[in-house]
Amino acid sequence: MMLFATSARRQPYCNSTYIQYNNDIMKNKKTNLLNQDIQQRLQDEAEHTRQPQKEREHGKTAQIAAAVIIAIIVLAGVIYPLIR
Repeated sequence: MMLFATSARRQPYCNSTYIQYNNDIMKNKKTNLLNQDIQQRLQDEAEHTRQPQKEREHGKTAQIAAAVIIAIIVLAGVIYPLIR
């Protein structure tokens, strides 16, 4: 027992080129609206975000100095027992 008819879809009474033309117009309207929405969202995002600072961060030299001091302590801790 079949619940749905398997016959071919009915063709609309209009000319198929007219339908194609209307579909193209609606598709273009949808993509234009979508593009406008995307552009608006990008503009809003650009207004609400801050650009990262490009200047040098403070304390970078202190971090490098601390890393060098720790490296010297570790090397001294490894080499000293070998010499002794």
